[in-house]
Amino acid sequence: MRETTLAVASGAGRTLFGALALADPPTIAKLGDFQLDHPTAQFMTRLFGARDVVLGAMTILPSTRRFALTAGLLCDVLDAGSGLLLAREGASTRAKLGTIGGPIPFIVAGALALRAGKR
Repeated sequence: MRETTLAVASGAGRTLFGALALADPPTIAKLGDFQLDHPTAQFMTRLFGARDVVLGAMTILPSTRRFALTAGLLCDVLDAGSGLLLAREGASTRAKLGTIGGPIPFIVAGALALRAGKR
């Protein structure tokens, strides 16, 4: 039961965040303190959003949950690592918090849900 609750909550959060990135890149840019001054930046934000919508939906569905939790966990760890690289390049404090701290709740929820599912 715990795996299901964590997975569905994580999947719903990921889906909502991804949908926001798809629908409104400027809001995501404000949250992460990054610039959308080039058209490809909005494209990349939407691309990121599409990934999260798919992973989130797959996490909610029981038949694809374990795969999506694993894939999402890997993506989130890589996202946080990318945030660390951005921090080394002199990003603002808000950008550091968003890019490094943003994936952490999903890393924790995904890892806990996977662990609970093995019991």
